[in-house]
Amino acid sequence: GQPDNLTSSPYLPFPDPLSLSSNDGTVLTLSCSDGKWSYKKGEAVVSTRFNGTVKMADGASPSTNKLIIDTAIDNPTLTFEQVVINSTGGAALTINKDCALTLNATGDNTSTLSSSGASTLVNNGSLTLTGKGLYIGNTGDNNEYYGLNNSGTFTVTNPSSTSVTFHCANIAIHNTGTLDNAWMEWRFAEASGG
Repeated sequence: GQPDNLTSSPYLPFPDPLSLSSNDGTVLTLSCSDGKWSYKKGEAVVSTRFNGTVKMADGASPSTNKLIIDTAIDNPTLTFEQVVINSTGGAALTINKDCALTLNATGDNTSTLSSSGASTLVNNGSLTLTGKGLYIGNTGDNNEYYGLNNSGTFTVTNPSSTSVTFHCANIAIHNTGTLDNAWMEWRFAEASGG
């Protein structure tokens, strides 16, 4: 006999968030197609599903992971739940070309991306920022390392509620793409003396 009440939860559990641990400098390659997020760890061939939320593992101090968005179709939302990444050997977050996504930062505080050995946030696609905001730091002493290296489109949807804070040893924004809202264009022009 068949059971009378078939719920999906015992058979198809909803994937967990992607939890970042401390002191694990592994590259995590994230992809989203058909509304489903997955990641590959390092050179792994097999993908693991997650629910579109990235957070710190319980008790973890800053992560040293590097996140690469490899595929993002139909502008999905990736949620950072008080993520803290301090990458020392590469970009903390890279958005590849032809990727379009919304990054929603949630929690009591902003999420933090920091780097010292490369640009911190490399955007070659289309990135829209919503939510609490993002702190982007870069302590590299090389004038080729930026807080944001943007060759795509970078948008802050509502600057009055979503903050983007840069704290960089040298140039905060290197832009050969589009900073897509008047507030960002004004702030960028003001900072460069234009």
